[in-house]
Amino acid sequence: MKAFHDTAESLKQAFNEAGGNIGTLEDWNIPQHHSQDRALAAGRDQWLQTLSDVDRAKAIATRKLPPADWARDAWVADKMARVNRDAYVKEDGALFDDAEMKSFLDAAWQTVATNGANKIEPGQATGFGARSSRNAEHRAIHYKDAQAWLDDVKQYGEKGIYQIMIDHVSRLSRDIALIKTLGPNPDRLFNLLADEVWQRDKLQNPTKGEALDKQRTWLDTLYNEVAGKHEPPASRRLANGFQAVRDWLIATRLGSAIITSLSDEGTLYLTARVNDLPLMQVARNELAAMNPANREELRLANRAGISLDTAIGYMNRFGQESLGPSFTRKMASATLRASGLLAITEARRRAFQTTMFDAIGHLTRTKDFAALDPHDSRMLKSTGLTEAEYRTWQLAKVEDWGHNETVLTPASIMHIPDADLAALSVTTGKTPSALRNDAMMRLLGHVIDEGNMAVIEPGARERAFTSGQFSRGTWSGELARSFFLFKSFPIAMIERHFYRGMGQETAGGKAVYLASLLAGTTLLGAVSQQIAELVAGRDPRNMNPIDGKGGGRFWVAALMKGGSLGIYGDFLFSNVTRHDNSVLASMLGPVFGEVESMLNVSQGNLVQWIMDKDTHAGAEVLRELKGLTPGASLWYTKSALDHLFFQQLQDYLSPGYAWKVENRARREFGQESWWGFAHPTPDRAPDLSKAWGTQ
Repeated sequence: MKAFHDTAESLKQAFNEAGGNIGTLEDWNIPQHHSQDRALAAGRDQWLQTLSDVDRAKAIATRKLPPADWARDAWVADKMARVNRDAYVKEDGALFDDAEMKSFLDAAWQTVATNGANKIEPGQATGFGARSSRNAEHRAIHYKDAQAWLDDVKQYGEKGIYQIMIDHVSRLSRDIALIKTLGPNPDRLFNLLADEVWQRDKLQNPTKGEALDKQRTWLDTLYNEVAGKHEPPASRRLANGFQAVRDWLIATRLGSAIITSLSDEGTLYLTARVNDLPLMQVARNELAAMNPANREELRLANRAGISLDTAIGYMNRFGQESLGPSFTRKMASATLRASGLLAITEARRRAFQTTMFDAIGHLTRTKDFAALDPHDSRMLKSTGLTEAEYRTWQLAKVEDWGHNETVLTPASIMHIPDADLAALSVTTGKTPSALRNDAMMRLLGHVIDEGNMAVIEPGARERAFTSGQFSRGTWSGELARSFFLFKSFPIAMIERHFYRGMGQETAGGKAVYLASLLAGTTLLGAVSQQIAELVAGRDPRNMNPIDGKGGGRFWVAALMKGGSLGIYGDFLFSNVTRHDNSVLASMLGPVFGEVESMLNVSQGNLVQWIMDKDTHAGAEVLRELKGLTPGASLWYTKSALDHLFFQQLQDYLSPGYAWKVENRARREFGQESWWGFAHPTPDRAPDLSKAWGTQ
């Protein structure tokens, strides 16, 4: 808790120095959080007991909420038992009496239950107002002790303590960035500038009005994503329902995604080369980060502020957002952790960022700002680095992390004495504290941004494209979000690396960058594809592109699996098995593909039965159930579970199904099985020569 308080205090100071206005509240310990849904459901259990048996059963079945008066009174009663009455003092020094406390808590319930609608004045513009004053409100509810707060969060909150703290840090950090960039009222300045540019362009190009309107709408969407301005869902039930389906598909489809994540190595070393980082040092740091026994490496990285972005936003990679904790969200998280995907993703990004901290530290020891070579200067200035910030970096002491001897960390910047910054403070007109904060944030921002290029993490632009344009809790919005499930990664590949490649200064530079990207990710996609085949019990696929036996198709699939062909790679990335999905359903994404699979099993088998054909209904139903079982796709248990249980049962339910599956692999992909379908033990060792087209 001390670490959180120190962080919150540092953010408060940075916010105020940027022009904000947050006061000091002596008994402040942690932000407050209340759930709108739980406020509306307050006292539901007691209310149900007042109903008849029939009405109670109907209310439970339909999840009916209690009347507003009942919910409000239950909320007020619970809060009355938990608040610190001594904190509520009138202007004359007298404490609130019971009636005044109840009136105050009633208003608080109205605010939570209506999501602030009670504070709207009809006819008046709504919004946050000046963001510099956004965090200046006095906290409304003062709890009498820690246990009272914990009890209240458990009853009326949707988030754990850790998530509440992370959300506070994220929100305040975003507000600081907006104020520093766009002033105390960033919303107003953004609208002013956007209106001026939109009006200017329309006057200059009247015939392009529709295109300019679309650009303005997209700009608003992107700004809202950056500013964290998200409208509440039109229907929380519909939004949560679709979110549960998407979470479940993550839990059931991505158990082997760690194999496909090999393509991260391609972008990792390409980004390292672009930043002139020593590749051998990146490799050494990656091995150290992947060592679970190396707790010192993890401790140093966490102290430097790296790797935490993985913990905060790991679901972003799959185009997900959380409306609150749920069983399905926990299942998705558990699957990604159990597969090792989160650990290896974090290790790769941490290795890159550690190397970059070391490289920047070395640069500040050897070169002044004016002496930077053109490439280093362009890369550092691309994120807005100023000479004052670079000179502040030079004043910080670098740290020795073993193989990384000149590591410049945010902590070392924050420990620069005021006396060392006195001269620079006079020159720039900034206080030492402001100089430290600016330099620290610039360092972290640059390193994290490049880390998200090295190991792709969709950012605000990708999130705005895949979800920001669509209203939550509407059928159209939820169907669109389902379409983009698993597509954030390939879209980010295009948005980040293809655009960076096209942004190189020369035609040769563009060609080299894009060729390196395509070649590296395709080769790694080929490796991951062959590993997936071996895990499934099949011999490697033919990689020989000139023998006419599927080698060409293999390399197209490898290109897609590596992610370099954008959205076409999402299905191979999601590790979907060879079901009988149509091309259209495959393109629409796993949610629609799963709907089609269920229709094929039900309607398709019914049609086959009517036509007196073999249906294999039992095996196909079991296949669908297996595909919807969390953990069944984990790469290290998949083969054993398949051959010892699922495949045995499929062949038992539908005799001849094993022959059908193996015959299809032989006919369409020229593959034989080294561990036969429904065989409890392997038949032989894998024939690796098949990878070269050897007969």
